[in-house]
Amino acid sequence: MTTRQKTVVAAIAVGAVAVVAWVALARWREARETARRDQLEYAARWELEHGQIEQAIDKLDALAKVDPVRRGLAGLRGRALASSGKPTEAMRELVHAVVEREDAEAWEYTGVAQSQLGALPEAKQALTKAVEIEPGRVSAWRRLGQLCLTSGDPTAAVEAYRQALRHAAGPAGRDEVRLEATTLLEQAGRVDDARLFKEAP
Repeated sequence: MTTRQKTVVAAIAVGAVAVVAWVALARWREARETARRDQLEYAARWELEHGQIEQAIDKLDALAKVDPVRRGLAGLRGRALASSGKPTEAMRELVHAVVEREDAEAWEYTGVAQSQLGALPEAKQALTKAVEIEPGRVSAWRRLGQLCLTSGDPTAAVEAYRQALRHAAGPAGRDEVRLEATTLLEQAGRVDDARLFKEAP
């Protein structure tokens, strides 16, 4: 092999190593960015679950800036906005979420936002859709029960609370549903129905 051939082979090898290094660096950067985005979403979900709504909204806003088409982001932002008492803003996000996919959580918080806006029939439809998609979604059944009592449909409220009780997780979850149903039904003057929940196993 001539010196010129050796030089060409060495140049090709150096170029190949540079390309491999560049690809590895690009993949590392992509993995780091994905991890950062996942961490933002995880932190926002944790804050939502623990009542730190404004902090969650800040993280979700930051996530929307770097990944505006992230799957599930619209529903999560809608949930946070509905929880913070911003139903109009929540509806803008939730409309995207329910179109994006059949998401029980997005439908549930659409119901919350509609209720806050005073659109009770639409709220009932959204909550009903949430429990159709995910029949074991206790929070949606409870919200549906509350809404039915508020809108003057105690029979539907009793059925919603029965479903919530049926799907509640563990004794503590059932006790929570039982207490809420009993209290709200008694306040609505439905003493016989309230007694059913007091005596329910």
